[in-house]
Amino acid sequence: LEVETVALVVESAWFKDVIGGVHGDYNAIMVLAQMDINDDLIQVILSAIRSITGEHMPVQFITGHTHYRGSKDIDNYSS
Repeated sequence: LEVETVALVVESAWFKDVIGGVHGDYNAIMVLAQMDINDDLIQVILSAIRSITGEHMPVQFITGHTHYRGSKDIDNYSS
């Protein structure tokens, strides 16, 4: 098992291929992340997704590192 940094993953070929639709079309993206919704890395992931898909692709983050319930609108098409 090898743990990679978020910055490395969002620059990797497999991430860009999947988000870019190389393996099929999709209408939304769901990101499962073991981090707090207020973690700065959420914005790193969303920015990488937005750079490939544009600003109108719905993106839903499901996070869970902390033990509270919360929600947050990150931009007009993501939460």
